[in-house]
Amino acid sequence: MSSAFQDPAAPPAPGALTATLGAALPAWERIVAHTLAAIPRATLAWKHYKGGYGWQARLGAKTRAALWLVPHEGSFLCATAVKEAALPALAASDLPAAWVQEIAAGRRLPEGRAARVEVHGEAEAALVIRLLELCA
Repeated sequence: MSSAFQDPAAPPAPGALTATLGAALPAWERIVAHTLAAIPRATLAWKHYKGGYGWQARLGAKTRAALWLVPHEGSFLCATAVKEAALPALAASDLPAAWVQEIAAGRRLPEGRAARVEVHGEAEAALVIRLLELCA
């Protein structure tokens, strides 16, 4: 799913992001605050991707991205890579079993296996934060 912000010359302004996310804004803010507090020297940087992907927020330290946030109308996509070593902890966790199975069955990439969740509110934000804690 592509970002709500497509113009390569115009990264999302705070007011536009607020209007786009709507009720999902507190979840965005909670995930960003948690990630920035959990990772030393982490920053949020906007990056524009070609091919219709548009603007995405990258959270992480210099060379390692911890999380990508892709704004949509009324929600946003959170994406991260789960390392192989974290899969047993996910399987033993309180995360939804179907989601854990989807991650484990996903294609293996150098960064790990893709974990994605569309966040509409607090329930999904808590899921993302729990995943980040388990993979730390």
